[in-house]
Amino acid sequence: MKGKKNILKKLRKRVILTNRIITDNLKIGKRVMKKYILVLLFLFIFLLSSIFYGRYIVSVKKEISIGKEKGNDNYIFGRIEDVAVDEKGNIYILDSIRERIQKFDRNGKFLFTTGKPKFHFKNIGDYQKNLGIVDEVVRKEGIKPDELFHPKKLFYKKNKLYVLDIDKVCIYSSSHNELLRTIPLNNLIGRWIFVNNNDEIVIGGIKLDSDKIFHVFDENGNLKYSFGDYFDIPPDIRSSLPKEFNSKVIATPSWCYYCVKTNKYYLLNPFKYEIKIYQGKKLNKVITPPIKGYRTTPPQGIVHYINGKFAGYSTGFIAPPTIIKRGDYLFVFHPDIELGFCSVDVFKNNVLQETLKADINGFPIVMDKEGYIYCIREENGSYSLTKYLFILSEN
Repeated sequence: MKGKKNILKKLRKRVILTNRIITDNLKIGKRVMKKYILVLLFLFIFLLSSIFYGRYIVSVKKEISIGKEKGNDNYIFGRIEDVAVDEKGNIYILDSIRERIQKFDRNGKFLFTTGKPKFHFKNIGDYQKNLGIVDEVVRKEGIKPDELFHPKKLFYKKNKLYVLDIDKVCIYSSSHNELLRTIPLNNLIGRWIFVNNNDEIVIGGIKLDSDKIFHVFDENGNLKYSFGDYFDIPPDIRSSLPKEFNSKVIATPSWCYYCVKTNKYYLLNPFKYEIKIYQGKKLNKVITPPIKGYRTTPPQGIVHYINGKFAGYSTGFIAPPTIIKRGDYLFVFHPDIELGFCSVDVFKNNVLQETLKADINGFPIVMDKEGYIYCIREENGSYSLTKYLFILSEN
């Protein structure tokens, strides 16, 4: 009997021990299962956020606005045509109607004015009313080397401001109001100006005796070489052009961006969503993102001149987006001025990642090294420049 009791006791102990082991394993299994479920849930939420919210987030913070001040002539613009920013964050605003460059510090405080205007009209309306007088004066008197007449583009490099005027390039000191020199442009209707890594002046536009769109000069004004082909004009647009219209005018890029660091030029096709990338003078790559619904819009007008003389205006076709490069990212901004925001196509290593919405009210024109983006705003004929902090982050 004692032997049987001992055997039963041992069996009970084993059963109890087995139950404890099973219970403990079940508890451990439940904890592991909970962790496993939480991990799966996290991955599921992350997947959903990637699908519905994308990989990237754009945040925009308004910093300053220049041009809203009343009664101060230094803050009143006829038309902001272009903007440049130097290493210290100083801001240079090119006014094509008042024919001058205004310099402001990084906080929007006026510093000084550069440029001698030919006419110095107050606004676009005043300019348009006097087009006949403008034409007559230019034909009789011409444009003097130190005068600005409807300047179009601005580029900053090494304490110099390079201004593309209608018949020349004016080079100013960025530290004080001084014209350093002028370079005449013959048979060239310029639309863009850059200064490359070799300190050569690159003019984009129509050269009457060339089939290329970019023309590279040394600082003495000697043409060194030309590169870049015109874009193909769609048959329906070509057939609608007047016979006397120079089709080259609208076959040039609607927007150009030059990356100093990589010596690359980014050219936006005015007729479809296509970006040509030139490195130096060679075509490096063509980007054709899979986006539909791209459309062109007519500008207010394009200035023409022949043999250095003003020759009137014409209407062409131009795409509204702007291109800005920063690091590995290429941004194409599609401003919606009426709704007050921009759609931003984000490219990384020339591959489209996604399209985001940015609360930018205006026309993005340049981004500085600190990530501030500068936007031109026109409202009821009044122009202003707004500075935003633009931050792109990954989800």
